[in-house]
Amino acid sequence: MIRMIATDMDGTFLSDQKGFDRTAFANLYRKWKANGTRFVIASGNQYQHLSDIFKDDDQQLDYIAENGALIVSNGQVLQQHTLAPQAVATALDLLETDPRLANALVILSGAKDAYISASASPEFFAEGAKYYRHLQPVEDLRQLSDRFFKIALAWPNQDVSNQELILRAALPELHVTSSGFGGIDIVPQGVNKGNAMRFLQTRWQISPAETAAFGDSNNDLELLTACTESYAMANANAKIKAVAKYITKHDNNNGGALRQMATL
Repeated sequence: MIRMIATDMDGTFLSDQKGFDRTAFANLYRKWKANGTRFVIASGNQYQHLSDIFKDDDQQLDYIAENGALIVSNGQVLQQHTLAPQAVATALDLLETDPRLANALVILSGAKDAYISASASPEFFAEGAKYYRHLQPVEDLRQLSDRFFKIALAWPNQDVSNQELILRAALPELHVTSSGFGGIDIVPQGVNKGNAMRFLQTRWQISPAETAAFGDSNNDLELLTACTESYAMANANAKIKAVAKYITKHDNNNGGALRQMATL
């Protein structure tokens, strides 16, 4: 019996237009609540942005945000991991000095707010604003007093495989993962969606065999391997399809995740 369902958002639960069938979800969620099944939103995105997506739905939802750096249940923070200030400074130095990492969109996702350089182009700002409730332009990303869950990087619509390898080699004390759509997230070492899921499984005494998970990109790898009933989206990359137990019949633009959830 499935007692917990976890899903990635972009490219998985959401269509490319950032929507989902709210009526179908409401009907499923009503059934899940009645039988005690937990629904977990597991995303690289900011918690505030994720809660906005579900603002019209019951707010007693569970969130794995910032690629596992922040876990929130029913509005209560259960666990959080932030980057050491020196680690943030080292990463920013690297992005400024290594020409192989040039032209990156850089966002610092913090406990108070999300921040972007004031010199970012309007196009880059608009791209970042898709994933953050409020994106604050600042003159110097180094002069901030917030605590940061994540450094989010993007080279929109590019293959970022090389950038990911460069960052992993240069920042071995941090966890670097590609999030799809030309994005890379940098979080504290040991932080990922899978470890966050294991934390929730332990907290709520739900086994991996009682957990289903859905994903499409590399930052969903650990999440899928933490759950016995793992589903790669029909539109997932080859690496995710290789590790998942199942592949959905329909892609994210045709409600593939919700359709499969309805059968569980």
